[in-house]
Amino acid sequence: MKLRPFLLNSIPKSGTHLLLQAVKGIPDVEIVPPVIMGELKKESLDLHDLSLNQFIYGHLFYSAEYEEIFRKLGVKQLLMIRDPRDVILSLYYYMFKVLPHHPVRRYAEKNELTKEEIINSLILGISDEDFLYEGTNKVMTRFSSWMKNPDVLVLRYEDLNDPAKQDKEFFKILFHLSEGNEPGNFSGIIESMKNNIIPEHSGTFRKGRSGEWKTEFTNMNKKVFHQNCQKLLTELGYE
Repeated sequence: MKLRPFLLNSIPKSGTHLLLQAVKGIPDVEIVPPVIMGELKKESLDLHDLSLNQFIYGHLFYSAEYEEIFRKLGVKQLLMIRDPRDVILSLYYYMFKVLPHHPVRRYAEKNELTKEEIINSLILGISDEDFLYEGTNKVMTRFSSWMKNPDVLVLRYEDLNDPAKQDKEFFKILFHLSEGNEPGNFSGIIESMKNNIIPEHSGTFRKGRSGEWKTEFTNMNKKVFHQNCQKLLTELGYE
């Protein structure tokens, strides 16, 4: 199967490895390093060398410059999004599980913040003498700005993680990357993608459940989020 070169992009803590495992289940695809963390490092990655069935992945902020580069080179994009409230909760647990040096965790421990206060800080951002954390709106908008581009296929974690919806979601991925050229062994490729998903093999996997924020956010957390991130929620389609 011939696929356009593409970028597998995601908002951090939105199920990057779920999508990556599924895509790696497509026969003959090849990852081109390095992993992207915010920006493209042109000295270590020449996009002109990307060939059919090759892809780069990570977390790439939107920029008009990148958008134009991808357009000229015919690079497609898969963008993984997730309910921002579950993203916040996932980041909270991930920090305290494996990131002892995360600046927000260090700030929280130094100031003896409660879970409620930490979640509010992730929502609102932190301006400390040692570091700046931009907060949910600014962080996620850096990625959501890609959504207006017709070469970007937006995928929701909640759908990709639902076995009842996976066939449809994987069809959309293959259709998008092949520019509508349906392969002869379409069903076989979808099965290969599904069989390649093993959540426990991801170092960042915790539970993978959706909607846990409903019981883990306090009423104050919900109020702070609503007051500050309602527009973002609407833009992402999670009202």
